[in-house]
Amino acid sequence: MQNDGQRTAVVLHRYPLWRDALTRVLADAEIEVRESVSSVEEALELVEQDRPDLLVTAATIGEFQDGIECVSRARQLAPQLRAVVLGESYDEEEASAALAAGAQAYVLETTYGDDIAAAIRQVFEPSVYLAKGHRVAPAPRAPSGASSLLTAREREILRLVAEGSSNADVARMLWVTEQTVKFHLSNIYRKLEVSNRTEAGRWAQVNGLLESDAQTHSPS
Repeated sequence: MQNDGQRTAVVLHRYPLWRDALTRVLADAEIEVRESVSSVEEALELVEQDRPDLLVTAATIGEFQDGIECVSRARQLAPQLRAVVLGESYDEEEASAALAAGAQAYVLETTYGDDIAAAIRQVFEPSVYLAKGHRVAPAPRAPSGASSLLTAREREILRLVAEGSSNADVARMLWVTEQTVKFHLSNIYRKLEVSNRTEAGRWAQVNGLLESDAQTHSPS
């Protein structure tokens, strides 16, 4: 929650030195750290109570604690929360899992503080930032009506599928794995109460998802 216009954050990392460093990085990005903790449960409690704008977490917190799972649970508590996941080394599967969980950025812990700050600023823009400089195009705005059931990423994947893209094509365009695409499609089918991509594509056409997307991206 913003305080007098200033964005706020919760930091989750197992090492005190990293928590202190991230607090300084966030201060440079003009974001106030409300708390920095080493426990997933502490972080979730803070998200629920304080409603910060941002969660910054290591991908791995400890043997029995998972920062990516924390992102997923935190966004269920606060859907408007933005999240940044820090990886120890670049792992495509880990990056895909972080984005699937709802993170807007996956950044390496080995990068410079200025680059982490840039990624943090980027998460408040309508795009997704990954390590190695890859970015995913802005997701379409939510059209009115039944499609509000879907998240922005689910609408984006549904649009591509409805346009005839294969799972492999979608994965390549969005810089995720096919497994991640399948995960999102399963959620889409469940939410729309359809059984396959053909029915989902027909739903997208009937409910104006393709038309809405075209209007959103048409030149003014």
